[in-house]
Amino acid sequence: MNDRAVRSLLEFSRVERGAVPTLVVLGLVGSVMEGVGIGLMIPLLDVMIGTAGSATAGTFDRWMQQWADLIAPDSRVLVLCLAIFVLILFKTVVMVSHAALGASLTATVTHDLRVKLARRLLSIGYLNFARSDQGRLMSVLEAQTYRTGEAMTLLVQLLGAACAVVVFVVLLLLLSWQLTLLVVVVAIPVSLLVRRVTRRASAYGTALVEAYSGLAGRLLELLTGMRTIRVFGREAREGDRIEAASNVARRLSTRSETLTQSIQPVAELLYTPVFLATMLYGWFTQMPMTSLLTFLLLAFRLPPHLKRLDHARVSLATYAPGIAEIEDMLCEDGEPPLSSGSVEFKELQHGIGFERVSFRHVADAEPALQDVSFVIPRRGVVAIVGRSGAGKSTILNLLCRLYDPAEGTVRVDGRPLPEFTLDSWRRRLALSGQDVELMSGTIRECIEYGAEGLTDEAVRQAASDAHADEFIALLPDGYDTDVGARGLRLSGGQRQRISLARALARRPEILILDEATNALDHQSEIAIQQSIDELAGKCTIVIVAHRLGTVRRADHVIVLDGGRVVEQGSPEELLKAGGALAGLYLDSAGGGAPV
Repeated sequence: MNDRAVRSLLEFSRVERGAVPTLVVLGLVGSVMEGVGIGLMIPLLDVMIGTAGSATAGTFDRWMQQWADLIAPDSRVLVLCLAIFVLILFKTVVMVSHAALGASLTATVTHDLRVKLARRLLSIGYLNFARSDQGRLMSVLEAQTYRTGEAMTLLVQLLGAACAVVVFVVLLLLLSWQLTLLVVVVAIPVSLLVRRVTRRASAYGTALVEAYSGLAGRLLELLTGMRTIRVFGREAREGDRIEAASNVARRLSTRSETLTQSIQPVAELLYTPVFLATMLYGWFTQMPMTSLLTFLLLAFRLPPHLKRLDHARVSLATYAPGIAEIEDMLCEDGEPPLSSGSVEFKELQHGIGFERVSFRHVADAEPALQDVSFVIPRRGVVAIVGRSGAGKSTILNLLCRLYDPAEGTVRVDGRPLPEFTLDSWRRRLALSGQDVELMSGTIRECIEYGAEGLTDEAVRQAASDAHADEFIALLPDGYDTDVGARGLRLSGGQRQRISLARALARRPEILILDEATNALDHQSEIAIQQSIDELAGKCTIVIVAHRLGTVRRADHVIVLDGGRVVEQGSPEELLKAGGALAGLYLDSAGGGAPV
């Protein structure tokens, strides 16, 4: 059994205070009641078969006889039978309480871990999240939290079985320490077998965690890349890849479960000599029949608890790697979360300045931005253009403060951006991007996602400004239409318009449009560009665009290439100068085509 796994489970169990000590107490009380109930068979059998106490009787025998002697002879059998029934009845109540508390603990721990892991992901540095293996994250959040809940159930079973084993071994020692010693010697091979199986089970558990992570990654790619798979006709290939990953998990799961389940029948076989050795010892030493029968009954009740103990130990070894994954994710350092400043951001007074900003996504990689400097004036319209990989998205992420520059400073009204509280800064931003990310819910809920509590009129106005009200009116449930997971019940253009409406509904101080019209038809694009024109002068607008028609609406254009600013100025000046912007335009099809 993995000691780290047990320590982790005990740490997780603290979410329900006092549960583990209570489980131990309930397990001990229930086992004592069962053991004493069985022990009362000694005086009961003595009365029923007419034997007397023996001088060779053990301590437990004598205690039971002394207690029975306090009962009147003519009612002794009835009272003993009633006492045995009452003890077993109370033992049942105690063990049902034990099971209920164990079930509650398991459910609470599973719930608590899911919430903690989700909050952990929401709080870690965005860069650290972006670098993470998404398949691993999905596996830990889903499969490993569920398996840790199962492991907690096993720990509860282990505690109950351990309590029963301790109580029964003590009672057996009180009956006959010599016979108990013989039982222990015969049972040693079983313990050695379990230890060996446990090591094998732990290895299977580690491989199974890796297999589940790989499978989760494949499934995530299937769900997020369905359009690409269909367009390129790769359904069969992706089906084969998922089948292969699932087969690896299936084979490992089968081997692990076979190993776990085989321990019980094998243990039963090895416990058989214990029973036979007990019978032979009692016969040759002329042990009192009542004591021998009681010993055998206790010994007969002991192996199921030992088997439960062995089964829990082996199974916990298979769950240990998954538990370690959860613990590591909760504790891993990685990129620290961004610090929140102390100054409340209320309104942009002058502008936002990038001063010699450099940034690398990975330490050893080429810089995504290098020595970048420019100014975004208050209530100006600034366009950022450049080929793919030029650094446009990195600038937007720095502007949203998803991460901070490696070198240089982003200043807002002369203050370094980190001096402002994250909440107050982001509350005044709104983003509508080319990678439309709609949360599940109704259209109304999607629009008011960044500005809860909007009136129906405000929601409809935002939809109208984004030219989404026309298609919404044609839907059967209108604004109450469910968009589905990630908004996939809507078309790409519809999702983009809802995304824009969500941004506009926030009435932001700074509006960021990252290819916000690239999925729209020409008429819708013109209408939204007119809406942008109406917003000009009312808020600061930052546009990433490839269409010249959109770029021309900017007051200032920043052209990036290879992570550097190669030129900047008004659209007319740059096009007339025949530099980088003009080159991008000439490379396109011309007119309103992409730059």
